[in-house]
Amino acid sequence: PLSKNSFNPEVGGYWQVSDHIALRASMGMGFIPPSPSNLYYENLSNPGNRTLSNPGLKSEKSFTADVGLDVVFSRIDIGITPFYTLWQDKVEYTYAVSDAVTTRRAENIGESDSKGVEIQLKGSINDEFGAFFNYTYNRTEITKNNADSSVVGNDVPDMPGHKFNAGITYEKQNDYSLKVLWRYVGERFLDQDNTDRDAKGIRWKRNAYHVVDLIAIKRFLFDGFIKGLDLTLSVENLFNLRYDKWFFYRDPGRVVMLETGFKF
Repeated sequence: PLSKNSFNPEVGGYWQVSDHIALRASMGMGFIPPSPSNLYYENLSNPGNRTLSNPGLKSEKSFTADVGLDVVFSRIDIGITPFYTLWQDKVEYTYAVSDAVTTRRAENIGESDSKGVEIQLKGSINDEFGAFFNYTYNRTEITKNNADSSVVGNDVPDMPGHKFNAGITYEKQNDYSLKVLWRYVGERFLDQDNTDRDAKGIRWKRNAYHVVDLIAIKRFLFDGFIKGLDLTLSVENLFNLRYDKWFFYRDPGRVVMLETGFKF
């Protein structure tokens, strides 16, 4: 049986400079064991696309440090957080193309890092209406690859440089709420070579995409054994946009879900 363990210390600090300004900082180690599918899953039945297992994968290890500034006013909160992450033994899929066959396999690519900044804004117009926005700039780079040094300096696969979420909320206390969310994910490469389009014309670089989600909640309050009931309607990808999320996967489009929650 496979056994993985790790010691991951973390430390952080917070300083309330004034009634409206606070500073914070943290650093810590991380540990992500390889997934069972990366270790043992194989698919050789598709003649054009094969997936190989890799039971020899090591766990990913990371070191992350960040500092932050929080500014709080009566109806608006602002947060800015520069960050840096170093990954060792990072697991990524590698692709090999031979004749008409594309073979992928999870590998420990060596070392890579990520540096960027997160910006968050949250505000309210009144007690019922609110809005929020968060943006992440993330610059990744492969810094070491024992198998192929030519990819050093390239972007880490499937790590977009730009992401943001923006939305508005409306909440009638103990009655109903509504949230509209706009999600954006920037373009990203799917392989360590940062291939845009290969010799066969197949596009490996994924375009940016943006979608709108909707979440509506209706609340019912009771005096008996059941104290409350929440009915939640969520619609992901409201406008049914179709886009490629991964090399072998296309987004299914609009997804509608209805959930019920009870409070006792």
